[in-house]
Amino acid sequence: MILQGFAQTSLDVNGELVTEANMSAQLRIGLTFFFFFFYCGCAVLSFKFGPEPMRLDKGKWSRMKKPDYSIHYLEWVSILHALSCLVIGSYIVYHYGHNYNRKTLYCEYLMTANSCGYFIYDTLAEWYYETFDAGMVAHHLASIALTVFTLYEHYGGCAMFNGLYFAEWSGPCFIIRCAFKRQNLETTKKYLYAVTLYSICYYFSRGIGYSLALYPIARARYIPFYLKAIFMPALFLSYGWMILITAMLWKTLPNWSKNPKEVEKSGWWLAGRSFFKKYTKDSPWVYISTFIMALLTCIMPLTCAYIVHYVDPSWGTTT
Repeated sequence: MILQGFAQTSLDVNGELVTEANMSAQLRIGLTFFFFFFYCGCAVLSFKFGPEPMRLDKGKWSRMKKPDYSIHYLEWVSILHALSCLVIGSYIVYHYGHNYNRKTLYCEYLMTANSCGYFIYDTLAEWYYETFDAGMVAHHLASIALTVFTLYEHYGGCAMFNGLYFAEWSGPCFIIRCAFKRQNLETTKKYLYAVTLYSICYYFSRGIGYSLALYPIARARYIPFYLKAIFMPALFLSYGWMILITAMLWKTLPNWSKNPKEVEKSGWWLAGRSFFKKYTKDSPWVYISTFIMALLTCIMPLTCAYIVHYVDPSWGTTT
């Protein structure tokens, strides 16, 4: 039924076409602040009632040190946000399907406000607990900008919901995988299961899901061009992560064996490791593959969007 929902047009429960945004600007702002304070409260509860973060060192459990100690608590809140996006997103898929040219629906504003409040909270929390890095700050600022602009506009909610929905399919698995890594459990089976499930979810949700959405979003005439100009580079970065995830997955393969050291000495594994090192380090292939990926997932879709908005509107879609 959920997959069938993707193929449907934007019909409401009475079978009528949904064309009007039905949430006031005041309510959008209010919801964003509500979710911000909600996630702040969840973080306080996590630190107060959550299990103490522990790490396995030389066969003994010891208390984690900062910043891992703080990150471990904060990621309970991140899991809650990811699950909320999956619930709201599944509701939208089931009841309304996808129509990138429709006006933003009430539930799409709700999902966007939820994520906007979360990203603002998470940015401030990482600053307060000194757990952020430059890459994470850039990611959060871009996410805040995209959600704020989507809340401001009357169109683009379907594209925003699509991006959040597909992104968070792999979110819980990623958080669990990071938690096991901080606990120094990288050689355990549960870490291997988490990495494998995270990789599969990422490939299908972002690799396939984003690919199917890329050009329909670019051709949608009612989505503002500047929203597309923010959205497309975000998709490009998601594709780049797939290379790193594949390398990470390859690195874990020996631990599936009863004798990991023997696997690490085998020719097939060493050849694969050499391949990943060669093509993910500072070499010409990195720049060539990055350019090709940028061309397919960012430059070409944005060129298509530019033509739709400023050259020939007939390239675009209105339904």
